[in-house]
Amino acid sequence: MDSYLQVALPALHIDLGIFYKLFQLLEDHCHKLDILIATTTSQSVDTSGDATYDTYVQQCQEAERKKKEAQEQEMVAELMQEQLTWLLLSLHLSNAAAANMKYDIIKVLTKASTLVITF
Repeated sequence: MDSYLQVALPALHIDLGIFYKLFQLLEDHCHKLDILIATTTSQSVDTSGDATYDTYVQQCQEAERKKKEAQEQEMVAELMQEQLTWLLLSLHLSNAAAANMKYDIIKVLTKASTLVITF
């Protein structure tokens, strides 16, 4: 009898499952490596090569810029919140002055959260 007809289906199923899992792991690691290479390339001065890859690198640069901008906005928001707390506690501001400062803080927080969401 031919040997290819003597395949044990459970063993074949297990082997294919293991192979598929290892293939997915390899694919994930290659994708992470590609992102690492693109990020490193985006931080360098010289970006020449394939137009599609250059576009990808430019998108990485834009994402990094937006991330930094979001972090700066977050720092500004935290500083404004601390200032508001200090002013309310130490100066006993009127309700109108406190409301104006609170409005400015909410505006900055909204902008910061918008930047984080778009990133």
